[in-house]
Amino acid sequence: MVATFVLGKLREASWAWTVVAALAVVMLAMNAAAHLLSLMAFSNGVPGGWVWRAPQMIGVVGTAVLVLALLLAVWNDRRRALSRDWLHTGGIIAIAALALVHIANNLYGLW
Repeated sequence: MVATFVLGKLREASWAWTVVAALAVVMLAMNAAAHLLSLMAFSNGVPGGWVWRAPQMIGVVGTAVLVLALLLAVWNDRRRALSRDWLHTGGIIAIAALALVHIANNLYGLW
């Protein structure tokens, strides 16, 4: 719901921020679908560890792609000399830090 609101507010934003918001929506949808399919497979007695590893890997790859898109959007703003307030910068840092923690935590589990 938040991503849909953000996409609606990005009419005047650069293409890079629209890509970041759209990738966030796609990543969240893929993550939810992977976890739902994993739960359904587990409930039906499908054997193997892939049932839990596949959603983790989809989450790691999706988050890594999102962080790269976020860095591209920040780079695009810097290149165009757009100034942002401290709240925007703090949000970008918080999202990037949480994404890196998510990647590190799941990579440790996949190791």
